[in-house]
Amino acid sequence: MHELLEAKAQINKLLKLGGFELHKWSSNCSDVLLDVPSNQQQLDEIDLEKENYSIKALGLTIDAKNDCFIIKSPETINAPSSTKREILSQISKFYDPLGFVSPIVVKAKVIMQRLWLEKVDWDAKPPQDVQDEWVQFADSLSSMEPIHFNRNIQVPANAEAVQLIGFADASSSTGYGCCIYLRVIHATGKVELSLLCSKSRINPRTKPLTIPRLELNANLLLAQLMMKVYNTLTIKIKVDNVFLFTDSQVALAWINTEVTRLQAYVSNRVRVIQQLTNKWRWLYVNTRENPADYISRGLSPHEIASCSMWWHGPAFLKDREYTFNNNIQLPDDLPEMKTSSVSSSDVVLVTTQPIKANTAKQLMGSLPQQRVTASRAFQVVGLDFAGPVQVKNSREDAAAAPHPPHQ
Repeated sequence: MHELLEAKAQINKLLKLGGFELHKWSSNCSDVLLDVPSNQQQLDEIDLEKENYSIKALGLTIDAKNDCFIIKSPETINAPSSTKREILSQISKFYDPLGFVSPIVVKAKVIMQRLWLEKVDWDAKPPQDVQDEWVQFADSLSSMEPIHFNRNIQVPANAEAVQLIGFADASSSTGYGCCIYLRVIHATGKVELSLLCSKSRINPRTKPLTIPRLELNANLLLAQLMMKVYNTLTIKIKVDNVFLFTDSQVALAWINTEVTRLQAYVSNRVRVIQQLTNKWRWLYVNTRENPADYISRGLSPHEIASCSMWWHGPAFLKDREYTFNNNIQLPDDLPEMKTSSVSSSDVVLVTTQPIKANTAKQLMGSLPQQRVTASRAFQVVGLDFAGPVQVKNSREDAAAAPHPPHQ
């Protein structure tokens, strides 16, 4: 508390030097707001009487009293008569930068993709099958109860282990994605898992990808997201281990393969994955125990609040004695392998041989025998009869020059 009050005083003092006065103060601790006038606080007396502690911070709704995030449905949607413009407007109102509800958002993204593929005009109604899908999604979204989950995750200094756990998955019908959890083992033996963030992508329709390629893209997305999360968290806390899970044996075998043996599309992505995760471990997980499966297939809005595995991870990670060992036999016959390759571990012997070429001969006329025969110096001498070259003078110079006398 002392550090919090000291930080508050320093921020006020620094900003006042520039003529800035802070307002809209809010905190889940009443002691922080004791010296703040009511007109400079975020919540006024009317809000407090109604027990309305919701505030907006960076687009997210936070319960200031209980210090938790709140995710709820946007305002009432008139789904049956919605045009393309109205549907896209409603989808964009569902703001989820950290991916807490990616299983919902990915289903909305699929509807958005279908609208663009159908080339529907902005103020026109979509085809009936798309309209029915949107109505079903909107009805489920309207019936979704507000979701509350803690903003702050406690990591005690005496924790036995602090681990980052990532999952990736893809499906041929919807999309692919990944999610990351923080696993904390307390000194008492209690294990806590908390969802930190997730990302989702929908499958391309113009150039469909094979399932192994989609799974590989999901693993690449996880590697990139995990690197950002790891670099951010390690500023404040010590992370002991990082484990990455996928339910694709082919993608896992690709990641453990020398990139020179893979074809270009797979090789380029595996190279990035290996560079980002060379200090971490990739493991296999059964699809039924993979929370990223909810992203790849999507969830109806009214189902996500009660989905325990999405919010708290799979059950096997709650076992304190779980050892993170892989006993699965990866396939040897992999797709998209080069027919012949040279491994970086192979020894290649290269020999060189100089090329003996004939010396070029200069083309010139025949010379006198005396010029090409070796002899002592000055043994052969000659007289140059050419003499100096006389240049003819102009007529003016010739006229001005003195003439020799006649004899």
